[in-house]
Amino acid sequence: MKKYRLKGLDCASCAIKIEEELKKQDGVKFAVVNFSTSELVVDAEDIDRVVETIRRVEPEVEVEPHESGDGCMRTDRSYGPRGCDSGGYSLP
Repeated sequence: MKKYRLKGLDCASCAIKIEEELKKQDGVKFAVVNFSTSELVVDAEDIDRVVETIRRVEPEVEVEPHESGDGCMRTDRSYGPRGCDSGGYSLP
């Protein structure tokens, strides 16, 4: 799964439309759009097709990779790097 920022996403109903359209696509195993954070978490075989669908549904929305400060793609809200080889974090 990968996380993307949806730049220009300005209404909750738009987020729902995008999510519903992505879930209809063959090759999309998982898709969640969070309006409050303007983020998309998606597991898809063809990300170019995902971007095309978003542009068709909401032309003003731009899709950008969402990277954490350590360069690892986040797919959850944990403090550790999920799916990265850099090891975990420890709190004092």
